[in-house]
Amino acid sequence: MLIAIILGTVSLCVALTYRVAIDGSQAYTSVQQAIAECADGDTVLVYPGRYQENISFMGKNITLASLELTTGDLQYKYSTILDGDQNGSVILIINQERNVSIRGFTITNGTGTYYSNRDQSFGGGVNIALMQAPRKARITNCLITGNQATRGGGVFAGRCHLTLSGTTIKDNIAVIGGGMEVDNNYISEFTTTFD
Repeated sequence: MLIAIILGTVSLCVALTYRVAIDGSQAYTSVQQAIAECADGDTVLVYPGRYQENISFMGKNITLASLELTTGDLQYKYSTILDGDQNGSVILIINQERNVSIRGFTITNGTGTYYSNRDQSFGGGVNIALMQAPRKARITNCLITGNQATRGGGVFAGRCHLTLSGTTIKDNIAVIGGGMEVDNNYISEFTTTFD
């Protein structure tokens, strides 16, 4: 009986991988559908293609990655495209996530998340805000280009520990922080690390 309980508990702790392919060859054809089904610690693995979506992490502490994660082939960041379709931030991490990772994508055509109380849009490509401790966000081996917002055309990161590794941010537009704005409200406890 005790062994059955232990095995049952261990099986609940296993992280799952949710596979997305726009051509229907995997379980999901939409990145957002896969995120809706996953749980903390899971990975959403996206196959090559252009995904015209605005993606929310929905408060989940997950890894969102292309096949670059499993193969080490950097070419997947060019063939796996997250396209915001000029309809808001491409990726939203604004629901009290704690520890998230984005890896191996081109992130483009985002226009930011508009906040009427500030009359500004934030994070055309990636909008990170309102995280909870430990407040860790990692962007690895991505190309963030062709996005726009009032603040943080490519990336807006507010009050978090942000790590950027192997990531290129170029040709984005904003009034403040064309490529990126890091807004830590003058609190020194938060860090931004570039490899």
